Amino acid sequence: MTVSKETASLLLRLADPDAPPIDLGGVDDQAIERLTKLAERHGVLSIVWRKLAGRVPVSAVAGMRLRMGQSMLLESLSKTVAAKMTKAGVDCATVKGPVFSHLLYDHRADRPFTDIDFLLHPAHLNKASDVLMREGFQAEQKAIWGNSHRDMEFKWTLTDNPSVLFELHGNLVHYPLLRRRVSFGYKEIVAVGQGDTAAPEALLSVAIIHASCGHKFHRLQMVVDILQAARRLPDEKITGFVRTAEKLGFGLEASVSLSLAGSLFADHRVVMLGDQFGANTSTRIGRRLISPDVATQAADPRHRGSWARRKAFRMVQYLPYRD
Repeated sequence: MTVSKETASLLLRLADPDAPPIDLGGVDDQAIERLTKLAERHGVLSIVWRKLAGRVPVSAVAGMRLRMGQSMLLESLSKTVAAKMTKAGVDCATVKGPVFSHLLYDHRADRPFTDIDFLLHPAHLNKASDVLMREGFQAEQKAIWGNSHRDMEFKWTLTDNPSVLFELHGNLVHYPLLRRRVSFGYKEIVAVGQGDTAAPEALLSVAIIHASCGHKFHRLQMVVDILQAARRLPDEKITGFVRTAEKLGFGLEASVSLSLAGSLFADHRVVMLGDQFGANTSTRIGRRLISPDVATQAADPRHRGSWARRKAFRMVQYLPYRD
């Protein structure tokens, strides 16, 4: 199913957390239902729900409440576990979900999450695992084979409630071939945040790496994270962020991600931030491949054009990047 330009335009206007509500009086209930289904696939239903002013279909309400409750449970548990990690001497940072929700969104419910991610120093994996075991978690076991060590990603679930998922990451770039060019682990988040793993530069870096190196922009939620993080990067920190991102090797990803987020949501400052990285063959190709239309169509796995262009971008990422 191809998303029409009208539906995509309406979704984007509703999915921008900082944009005011719009008049939906001329939109019929069937169109609202299609819109909410699309918003759910893109992970932005919480934002859209807030702006629909009571017009969300009844069928979506129960799921929304469940996700909100799950987020609250996860955040409560994450604070306990994070404190235990610190006490055990584990160098780690909570990333993505609860951190984005708390620091990037004025309405915290706009950014629900389904798991908790810890980015830690690889040398501290065993200590972190011991903490989780003492807190009642068990390591996820693959039936045939697992790539946890290759991907530097380890999944743990609460024994009494398997829906509670915690992930330990030695690196947010999970693919070894891609990690040859760009790596983002605990050392990098400390460097980009100048010691503060929740600094605006660190939040923006994590959002960019997550969307571009992890999931190839397959949901708008990840692009909205980039948008919100970029909006909250102070002007006086832009030069330092650009310099550090280039030094750490994700200038290509930053340029493409910021251009996409700014273009999708008509935010000129975010587009200009992406332009700070300059233009070369890789960034020009990347920006053409990851167009706004490619991002809005990404939620439909049957849309082969979007899939092919996002896959092609991954091939570009494997190439050596030059300023």
